[in-house]
Amino acid sequence: MGSPGALKMRITYSPNRLTLNDAIRPQSMTTHTPEKWFATPIWRINIEDVDVVNETIFAAMASLPEDEGGINRSNVGGWHSGTQLYKAPGFETIRQRISTTAVECAQSLDFNFDTHALVLKEMWLNRNGPGAYNKAHIHPGSFLSGVYYVTVPEGAGAIEFTDPITARTMAGYPMAKANAFAVRSIRVNPKPGLMVFFPSWLQHSVSPNTGEEERISISFNIGYRPRGKAQLADDQANKGSALGSKFE
Repeated sequence: MGSPGALKMRITYSPNRLTLNDAIRPQSMTTHTPEKWFATPIWRINIEDVDVVNETIFAAMASLPEDEGGINRSNVGGWHSGTQLYKAPGFETIRQRISTTAVECAQSLDFNFDTHALVLKEMWLNRNGPGAYNKAHIHPGSFLSGVYYVTVPEGAGAIEFTDPITARTMAGYPMAKANAFAVRSIRVNPKPGLMVFFPSWLQHSVSPNTGEEERISISFNIGYRPRGKAQLADDQANKGSALGSKFE
């Protein structure tokens, strides 16, 4: 709200509620310019050194037990590894990229790092071959969720997010073009090196892989926990670190 041309107003704050009092609009903003509230954030980040990152992932995949059975969650077809992949050797590089990006996303939401630290709760590997897809679902019990795309063959299928405000469906209107106020869903086409973050409560699905090769991705869930005195002391000792004790 401090950026040039942004809406300036006096705000009364209480947990999970904002009261807007005596809004003051810049002269460049007309009375017909809508304010945007109840926002749904989605982050799309292109990871640097994607070839280096993916090389470590392929090497780590080769060391996974060949007889490890997959699990079924929202996936229909394909292979879904166990959810403790972040503990497996060889995945340190992608785990670090996920942690760093999670902190940056949380900072953009004004997450309170003075009282809480982020936690990587789950991380798993997806191998979706021809015809495989994921049913619409959410990720209960987490704060942020995301996916990192390793290989994306032609026709691999996109991730689709659904408008969380279901009441909006009862009052649609003819749009001249798609916009943030009335769009019903958003599709994000994957590509190697793309990392997508979103709120864990946001419903999403993955369309079928219509290609002939498998799509490989790594998904993850981020939670948080209260910080203790030891974490606060560690944060003081690591002020020069990018993460400090923001992420456990």
